[in-house]
Amino acid sequence: MASILAIGKRWRAQVRIKGRSITKTFRTKSEAERWARATEIDVESGNARALKTDLATLIADYQTAREKKSGRPVAPMSNEHCMMKRLILKPGDKVAAELTAQDIVNYAQARRTEDGVGGYSQEEYQALGDCIHRPIRVPRL
Repeated sequence: MASILAIGKRWRAQVRIKGRSITKTFRTKSEAERWARATEIDVESGNARALKTDLATLIADYQTAREKKSGRPVAPMSNEHCMMKRLILKPGDKVAAELTAQDIVNYAQARRTEDGVGGYSQEEYQALGDCIHRPIRVPRL
């Protein structure tokens, strides 16, 4: 089932199927509607690659798209790079569309005890949110 929402001057299309959600933002409502219809058809016909994308792939796609769109890559030894690398190593094998709040809680609990000083980073959750909620592009179905 698709929904189209006005977000400022842009339009967000969201397709929900079997408890999973795929979202993409467009400049026009007609583009959003067209994408939503095509996505629904792909999912119904069994061609639902985006629903099976793991978190590591989603993060890598985000980094690549960010560099192409903004010209500002994630610097190799930056804090952001280290956070994304940690996210790829830990919950990275999870299917992004199936990531649950409990998965995040489990990750946070593991991070608290991981380095022996109880450290875990709110910034890691923000980086994860950037990759999931503000994707620059959605993988083509």
